[in-house]
Amino acid sequence: MRSDFKDPDLEESIAAYTQAIIEDEKQSFHSEMESFEAHAEKIRKNIRDEILNFHGQFQRGYETVADWLQSQNKRVLRPSREALATLGDQHKLEELAAEGKALYQILGFSDEDLKQFYSAAYEAALNKEFEKAHDAFFFLTTLAPSVADFWYGLAVSATQLKEYGKALAATLRVLSLNPEKVDGYVNAFYIYHQLNDSDAAHMLHKKATDFAKAHRDETWAKELLSTLEKVSL
Repeated sequence: MRSDFKDPDLEESIAAYTQAIIEDEKQSFHSEMESFEAHAEKIRKNIRDEILNFHGQFQRGYETVADWLQSQNKRVLRPSREALATLGDQHKLEELAAEGKALYQILGFSDEDLKQFYSAAYEAALNKEFEKAHDAFFFLTTLAPSVADFWYGLAVSATQLKEYGKALAATLRVLSLNPEKVDGYVNAFYIYHQLNDSDAAHMLHKKATDFAKAHRDETWAKELLSTLEKVSL
C-alpha cells in the first residue's frame, strides 16, 4: 500500500484528541449503569474506529486514482512534505480554511489535478467497480467538498453498493450544492423508494416542483418539471 497520506503519528494524535474529549465528558458524566472508565473506553474505541475508517477510505481512494494515472502513463501526483506537515497543524489548517482554501489546495493540488482525479473515479464507475469508485469519490469530496459532481459520483456509487443511508446523505448534499441537478432528484427518489420513505419522497417532490416552477423559463427547470411528472411516488 502506498503511504503518501499516512501519518506516522496518527495513533498518538488520536490518543491526544480522545483524551481531551474524555476529560470534557468527565465533568458532566453521571450513570448508575456503568463506570466512567467503561464509558471512557467506549469513547476511545468509537473515536479511534471512526478516524481510522476515514483515513483508510481516504488512502484507498488515493490509491484508485494513482493506479489509474499510472495505467494512463500519467504522472502520479503526490503531496509535498510541507503540505502533509500542515495536516498535523490544526492552527495552520484553521488559518488556511479561513482564507477559503480547500484541502486539495492545501495539499498543493491544482484544479487540473482534480480533473484527472475525477477521470479516474469516473472510469472506475463506468467499469462497475463501485467499491473503488466509492473510495475515489470519497477522496474527491474530502479534497473539494464544494463540488456537486464529486458528491453525485459518491451518491451513485453508494447507491449501486446498496448503502442507501450514505447514498441519501451524498445525494442531498448534491442538491444543496446544485439544486438544478435533475439527476440528483432522480437518485433521491430511487433511494426513498428503496427505503420505503414515501413521506420524504412527497416532500422532496413538492419542494422540487415549487423550485422548478419559480424558474420555469430556464432550460433545466423545464427538464426537471418534465422529469417530476414521470416520477411515481
